[in-house]
Amino acid sequence: MNKRFLWATGAVALTLAGCGGGAGDTSGGGTATASAVMAAAASTVPLEYLQPGEVKVAESDFNEPFTGYAPGWWINAWGGAQAEASQATGGAAYLGVGGAQKFRITSKGTGDAHLYYEFPFKNGKLYRAVFWLRKDRVNPDLNVEEHPSPVDVLIRQGPAPHTAYAKGAVGATTEWQRVEVEGRYLGTDPAALRVQVRDAGVNIYIDNLTIVEMPDARTAEGTLIPASGSTADTVVDLPQAFSTFDNFTGALAPGWRVNAWPTGAEVTNPTKYTARHESGAQLFQVDQRGADGDAQLYFKYPFRSGRTYRATLRLRSGGDQKVTVMIRRDGLGNYTSVASTTVDLSSTAKTVTLQAAMTDYDPASLRILVEKTGVPVYLEDMKLQEVRKNDVRPATTKTVPPTFFGVHTTKLQDNSLRMATQPTLYRMWDTATTWAHFQPNGEGEWHADAKRRLDFYVTHAQDRGRQVVMVLGQTPAWAQQGGPVGLAYPPTNFEAWRAYVKRLAQEYNGKILYWELWNEADYNKFYKGDVATMVKLAKIAKDELAINPNNKLISPGLTINQGYPWLEKFIELEGDRLVDYIGFHFYFNALRPEEVAAPIANLRDLLKAKGITKPIWNTEGGPRCQPRDTATGGCVADNPTVNEHWAGVSRAMLTMWSQGLENYNYYHWEGIDAYSPTSSLSRPEDGYSKLTIAGQAYERFASREWLRDAKLVDAYEVRDRPEDRHTVYVFHLERGTERFKILWSTDENRLVRLPSTWGVSKATWLDGRTSAVTTQMRIGVVPVKLQ
Repeated sequence: MNKRFLWATGAVALTLAGCGGGAGDTSGGGTATASAVMAAAASTVPLEYLQPGEVKVAESDFNEPFTGYAPGWWINAWGGAQAEASQATGGAAYLGVGGAQKFRITSKGTGDAHLYYEFPFKNGKLYRAVFWLRKDRVNPDLNVEEHPSPVDVLIRQGPAPHTAYAKGAVGATTEWQRVEVEGRYLGTDPAALRVQVRDAGVNIYIDNLTIVEMPDARTAEGTLIPASGSTADTVVDLPQAFSTFDNFTGALAPGWRVNAWPTGAEVTNPTKYTARHESGAQLFQVDQRGADGDAQLYFKYPFRSGRTYRATLRLRSGGDQKVTVMIRRDGLGNYTSVASTTVDLSSTAKTVTLQAAMTDYDPASLRILVEKTGVPVYLEDMKLQEVRKNDVRPATTKTVPPTFFGVHTTKLQDNSLRMATQPTLYRMWDTATTWAHFQPNGEGEWHADAKRRLDFYVTHAQDRGRQVVMVLGQTPAWAQQGGPVGLAYPPTNFEAWRAYVKRLAQEYNGKILYWELWNEADYNKFYKGDVATMVKLAKIAKDELAINPNNKLISPGLTINQGYPWLEKFIELEGDRLVDYIGFHFYFNALRPEEVAAPIANLRDLLKAKGITKPIWNTEGGPRCQPRDTATGGCVADNPTVNEHWAGVSRAMLTMWSQGLENYNYYHWEGIDAYSPTSSLSRPEDGYSKLTIAGQAYERFASREWLRDAKLVDAYEVRDRPEDRHTVYVFHLERGTERFKILWSTDENRLVRLPSTWGVSKATWLDGRTSAVTTQMRIGVVPVKLQ
């Protein structure tokens, strides 16, 4: 079908919405069905909560009957591509009520087909588009977990050059998830919100679209930059994010649901629960747990990535009870805790507070988990608030250490890093130097190829004054003593592990000083054992590495998915006492690199609560853009601009340093096709001896002209209004007697007013541009140094 523009002057249709969804939602034996509760809640909840000054300019809930595509929606197909659209109703819609837009590309031919929504975007205005998205299973075998299907979302002008003014992407799964794009429209040509499905043959569903025009607090004089940052946090109540439970009918209070499994008539031993209003509270009780099952009371809310939230609940119980309160991701295959706390309850009400920084756009929920069956829990009050804080407030005033400039390189023997690069550490991962590579066939073996590779890296590092981080593990099959074969399984032959670590420590005594216990032990691709076994491995490693008092042991590098609860268990078993550094892996979105502060904040809060002050090492991280892995935040909708190539890595590095990370090992030098286009620091021509734009940015930023040997004095965010997503970041640094500032904006061509007290006169951008400085200047996504 050819593209056609239909310009509207107001909102398109509509009523109904809701804020729910999640894996395994079911009535599970409660006194009211989930669908009834959802339908009742939907009639009172707006499609999108508006902040002060925001105006809803378009809305569609897809509930009114339509054929093909809903009013205002069209298909743009070319190159012989074929697509079909229809209305989905009932259970296929969000919350299981009303309607949804169904879209499927049957064939791409030599072109493509986009589903798009026409709207008269105004030049210079700020817009946010929000909708909910899911897909059908492609494989009918329900026992096979499917990869998410990549979907790009853009606000894009129609005529060439098809400029995108807002862009994002998501990995669509069979669970509903919130999709959000935001940007300033700077065109005069017709434009549309576009949904681009990368795979043919996938049924995509869209529901509850809202387009919001946001207030623009910018003035002709520009954004005023304060001379220094504020240390005050502001806590803001959120609309429709509280419950008093004083008066409701049915099993569950508005907005609350139960996730129970296994259930159903075919289940021999189902999970059962009780939920009802009682004494001004929501009563919840797990009556019976089925095999590998449970029931959880939860509240869904459209949390936004990069924002910090505080949940406050008042709870009591009908007897001794232990309750865990958590904020949990609800994306398919990513049911992981962002933050949690466990408390003991009694008949005396207790206030429980939980704070979490959201790390991605997966759907999420506030959840209550009970330990004992048959003991009721009473929820008397709940309130969700947004904590508006300075996410880059310095966590350290120390000079950035040399260990901060590490890299991964998998082809060192081919390229030898011949360019004038700045890394100070090489992390040995994806280098064929694991335990399984050193001793594939038995304890007495020391494989020549693995040793030759490690020797090459170590010698290369020593010749250049650099260090090596050696990752211990993974287990060769013979060390498992008849257990299941696979490098992710822990050794059952602990003496073989001891002998391996001892031999490494002896042969590389003084040559390797940094030792990482395991790679991503919370991810079963790399470790299938329990935490207690890892603590035993840590004790042995610590004993053997004591041969050199300068050796430092790093805890297993964990991911932001299962890493937080895994680390809590590691700490509970006193594993933290065996290590010198806490290892974690923080990847980031190349277009929103500052959001890496969120998962770091969650880790710092966890460690602070446990009284742990050990340094944090980001032993692996980089710009990751993998749309089939929703845990990483999805991909950008098209290739980054030249400026975005210059900007991503440097902005992430300064954000990480502001949060006190003492090591960062970039992953990786040669790049990975499935990751962000910015992930490669070098090009394959001439043996990876030429730098990409991102590589040039890393080289300059890691030099003494920018970050190396500098100390962070102050750092803060500047917004024209508190709700703004587009932000100016300001960092004050010093190096000896040198004082300088580094600034950037998350959008281009932003006019700012500088404090006269700074006394700066020269601007140097990371891409090499220079200019004189007055009290007014324009900045963009590329960092600029003022001195």
